[in-house]
Order: sequence, then C-alpha cells, then structure tokens
Amino acid sequence: MKVLQICNKMPNPPIDGGAQVMHFTTQGLLANGINVKTLAINPTRNLISLDLLSADYM
Repeated sequence: MKVLQICNKMPNPPIDGGAQVMHFTTQGLLANGINVKTLAINPTRNLISLDLLSADYM
C-alpha cells in the first residue's frame, strides 16, 4: 500500500502536539510495511532546518 501524507508543518522533530501526531502516524505506517511519502510545508514562522530531519523523511 502507498500513502501520501500531507502536513501543514514539518512532522519531525516532534516538538509540539501537532507535529507529534504527524510523526507518530508516519512511524506507525512505516512499522506496518506501508510505503509513505510525506509532503510538508516548512513555513518561516516555524522554520525547521532540513539537517534535523531523520532518514525516514529523506
């Protein structure tokens, strides 16, 4: 199964409740063998450096 996850902010690192839900949903899908692609907006007010992303999101 393939899943496209669309996020209104970066899910990793999970620094707040919304990011935690998106991150743990992604991790749960990956743990069950589902192919996940994540499309996330990285707004300037919550800018996350791409160096902080785990390998699962690359």
